[in-house]
Amino acid sequence: MTAGDRDWRKELAAFFETRSRDVRGRPLSDIELCWVSGREPRLWSDPALYGDLVDGVTRELDLRDTQRILEMGCAAGFLARGLAPRAAGYVGVDLSVTALRVARSLGLGNARFVQADGAALPFASGAFDRAISYDVFTNFAEWTTAEAVVVEMVRTVRPGGRVMVGSLGDEETRGEFEAVAQEVGRRLDAEHGPLPAPPAGSRPSRWWPWRRRDAGRIVCYFFKRRDFVDLGARLGLSTRVTELHPRHPYRGYRFNVVYTRPDA
Repeated sequence: MTAGDRDWRKELAAFFETRSRDVRGRPLSDIELCWVSGREPRLWSDPALYGDLVDGVTRELDLRDTQRILEMGCAAGFLARGLAPRAAGYVGVDLSVTALRVARSLGLGNARFVQADGAALPFASGAFDRAISYDVFTNFAEWTTAEAVVVEMVRTVRPGGRVMVGSLGDEETRGEFEAVAQEVGRRLDAEHGPLPAPPAGSRPSRWWPWRRRDAGRIVCYFFKRRDFVDLGARLGLSTRVTELHPRHPYRGYRFNVVYTRPDA
C-alpha cells in the first residue's frame, strides 16, 4: 500500500465519520440522511427520484423477497432503507463505525450492519443471493481496490447469484460529465435555492458533501467499462453493462455493471 493509497482511504473514512458523529442515535429526516450519506440533499430527498433508484436496482438484481442481499459501502443506510424491505434479509457493510450506528438507528427490522473492509468480507462463500455496491467505487483511487472488492462480492454470492456495481464514473464521457454536473448544480439552485443548512448541532466543515471536491478531500474517480468486462471474463462471470435508472440526472455519463455467477 502506497502513501497515497493510505491518504485516500483515511480521508474517505473521515468524511463519513465526521458527517455521522453529530446525528447518531436520533431519528433523521430525509434531508439529514442525504447529508450524512454524502448525497446532494436537493436531489435525493425527492421521493420520486429515490423510488426510481430503488426500483432500478431491484430490476437489475432481479431482487425478490425470498433472497438475502449484501450491500458493500452502506454508510448511514441511505439505500438500505429502500432495499431491506424488498429482501428476506439485508446485511450492510461499511468501514465507518459511526455511520453504521446511524444506519442501525433507522430501525430496519430485517437488516444487520457490520463494520468490515470490502476487500476482506467476513462472510462465508455463497452466503447471499445478491450483492450490491452503489455510488461507492467512485471513491476508489486505484483499480486494484475496485477489482479486489468485486472479487470478494462475487465470492459471497451463491452460484446463479448477481452482483451489481452501480453509478460508476465513465472515463469516456468524463469531460461532458463535469459540464453536466455544473448545469445540474445551476438547475438545483434555480429550482430549490441554496443548499440547506447542515443538521442542527453539526459542525460546518470541509467535509460537507457539496464541498468535498473543492476541499480536495474526496474525489470522484472514473473507470473504463472495458476493465469491468475483462474482469468478468477472467472470473468466468456473465457481465452486463447498463445505464443508470431513468430519472438519474447523470444517466448517460455513468454506468452500472451487473455480474452473474454461473450455476453450479
